Amino acid sequence: MATNVSENTAPTATGSTPGVMDLINQERLGSAALIQLKTEMAALDAGALLPVTIEIPAGVALVLGSLPDIRGFRDQIAKEMPSFDLARFDKLETYTLALNEAHAGFKVATEPADALDQAVAEGERLRALLLAEANALELRGLLDGKKLREVGSGQGRRNLASDLTLLYKAMDDSWPALEGKARVTRSELETAARIGQYIMRLVGLREEGTQTVAAAADTRSRIYTLFVQAYEDARRAINFLRWKEGDADNIAPSLHSTRGGGRRKGGATEDAPPAGTTGVGGGVTPGTAAPATGAGKPSVSGPGTAPATGVASGASGAPGTSAGTGTTGSSGRLPGSEPFLS
Repeated sequence: MATNVSENTAPTATGSTPGVMDLINQERLGSAALIQLKTEMAALDAGALLPVTIEIPAGVALVLGSLPDIRGFRDQIAKEMPSFDLARFDKLETYTLALNEAHAGFKVATEPADALDQAVAEGERLRALLLAEANALELRGLLDGKKLREVGSGQGRRNLASDLTLLYKAMDDSWPALEGKARVTRSELETAARIGQYIMRLVGLREEGTQTVAAAADTRSRIYTLFVQAYEDARRAINFLRWKEGDADNIAPSLHSTRGGGRRKGGATEDAPPAGTTGVGGGVTPGTAAPATGAGKPSVSGPGTAPATGVASGASGAPGTSAGTGTTGSSGRLPGSEPFLS
């Protein structure tokens, strides 16, 4: 399957292929995507939010990797499914990037308590090391120690974070004169700065308490809901268009295929459910016997969501057979409640 990189490897204006940093610089930031979706997220009813049932980093990678192939069907979807929500389809990448950002924010907000203790212990070690080196460098006339008079004078985690930042800044400013003469490395300096920032972040989050965690969880839940809804819409559309070919799961795999490592090999999903069982977000495995009831119900669901019925990915069997909630016609199209099939 195509990857994101393939989208961005078109020749540049000068005819050369862009390098890795050129591609990286083209990446959109998830923080910007979250801001763009703020109104849409706020409009969701709390009772309709979906529970997180996938490993989000794996799901993000799966969707970003599938997007080039999925987008290739946009014109066909617009032509054959006039009621399909193309606006949501076009925002699938935005939803995905925003989810990745929101998940990172949630992980920081819920960082285990011992993470701060570990960071503080390493920060104290680095502060002692850098301060001793700074004093030696001052005696040798290589560093202005006036900038560091307050380092170590205060107690507490905030002061430790501030000390690490000051030590980094003082040595960084003088690094051309210190390089090759100081016994600390540039890597140790940068680590000290990162630990200082990390401690400050965790201290701030801990002071905010449960409100911060609740806000991070709510943000992640809202963008996750938009992400799943948009991707499942795209999957159902691909299933509808590729019903006869039977390759829809290669183009738009189930989000839960990430649990078993699973993309399809040789036309079968590695983690495919047994025949006659309901698949995740895609209904019953095509070509198997459908259960008498419940066909088409996505397994990524939550309070306030309705099962998707009457779609090609939600029923099994060949066109012209009865399965689930609807009976196919000669064209293989299923009547039902999906608006883009009307």
